[in-house]
Amino acid sequence: MDFEKIFKDINIKQEDNICLTVDLLNFINIDKNVDLKKISLHLVGFLKEYFSNGGSLIIPAFNWDFCKTNFYHKKYSKSKVGAFSNIVLNDKSFSRSDHAIYSFMVYGLLKDELLNNKCVDAFSKNSFIAEIIEKKFKHVLFTKDLRDGYFAVHYSEQYIGVDYRYIKTFEGDYVDQDNNKLKRSFSMFVRKDESKKWLIKKTNRKVNTVICDSFEQKLSVQNAYNYYNINSIPIHVIDLNKANKLLIDSLKNNKCLIFPRYK
Repeated sequence: MDFEKIFKDINIKQEDNICLTVDLLNFINIDKNVDLKKISLHLVGFLKEYFSNGGSLIIPAFNWDFCKTNFYHKKYSKSKVGAFSNIVLNDKSFSRSDHAIYSFMVYGLLKDELLNNKCVDAFSKNSFIAEIIEKKFKHVLFTKDLRDGYFAVHYSEQYIGVDYRYIKTFEGDYVDQDNNKLKRSFSMFVRKDESKKWLIKKTNRKVNTVICDSFEQKLSVQNAYNYYNINSIPIHVIDLNKANKLLIDSLKNNKCLIFPRYK
């Protein structure tokens, strides 16, 4: 597969700063017998070469086990957001960011600067995610629906302080890159039980964030979003900075681009 042509077709330059989310199942649309591991290794090799001269690349490697097991190993705790990110996890050219829950595999020009971010609150104004928004990263998603991987919505929610989520801190054992075992705490903006939002009898059903169907259209108007279908692979490209501004404006002014709904 010619990934270089694909990236040029979606207007991603070698000097760009990119967050990449990949759902490997989309490649089955091309060939039902495709070797997903082989195509993943091919993609990783291409990415390292493509972004080796001035660009930066990050790949989500989120793992929520720390919230339940109180244990995290920076080298060995698997990503829960797809097989592709776990293949990247085994590539020594990439390094994993600090957060035990919302970590990223990092490569390229901004690698050292981004890895220096030790903020323990996943979606605060000083977080890793805030930093990539500020640096105007583009989020490229090889996914059917951009909502399947658009994590930055929770930064916008915490920035405003929506009343259906709250900051929760988790503490546990953290094994760092050098195998040092430490007691550490990390926080994230979690969903409330619906009873805490609507003051009804406790149900254990969580309030979920919903992004409305007009999100892509409103982003497109601001030149912040493009959708492509290349070889039957759906690809979304979002300007994280512009998208964040749009969502914050919506939350401030009740424009209903984001709203809560219980599962």
